[in-house]
Amino acid sequence: MGNGVKILLIVVGSFIGLLVLAVSVLVFVIAPRALANIKNDMTDPVAQHKLAASIANFDVPPGYKQSLGMNMFMIKMVTLEPVNKTHRHFTIILEGIDMPTASSDEMQANIDRSLGQSASTGRCQTPQASADEIIKAKTRSITLHVKNCTDPGNTTETAMATFPGTSKVVMVVATGNKADFDLVAVRQLLASVR
Repeated sequence: MGNGVKILLIVVGSFIGLLVLAVSVLVFVIAPRALANIKNDMTDPVAQHKLAASIANFDVPPGYKQSLGMNMFMIKMVTLEPVNKTHRHFTIILEGIDMPTASSDEMQANIDRSLGQSASTGRCQTPQASADEIIKAKTRSITLHVKNCTDPGNTTETAMATFPGTSKVVMVVATGNKADFDLVAVRQLLASVR
């Protein structure tokens, strides 16, 4: 066997060895830790509170509780639900978005622009926007966009807002059927942002 072939085999063998090592570390070290963090954030109240604080400084509206939290690398999410869920179909989701490629001002402007448009969303093909509302929070003003679905038989309402938080940009999405929609709680949440 020539020297060129031996060198090629050594290089290829080393590359394969490093590739196997990298995959092993990913599968046996990084992935289990990431899944454990997601699981802890989802069920542990202390972890949920820390996760919420890493998204934004806010107060949970009266009658609501944090029910779910997830940290998915560039997106962190906390869900708020009514304490008494009997016949209540209403959820508030806070998402902290940390995209490394864009500034928080650019991200917020793009998200706000898309929230203000009346494009179809999810199961609703014809959302109708009501007047945008300015919420005076403790440290800033936040624009609240409210939409209701005008599809026959669909009574879904949605409220959305963005603001800078502990994460680069925080997006709040509240959704529920018209009978259970709690716009007062959304306003209280946004007003408490500091």
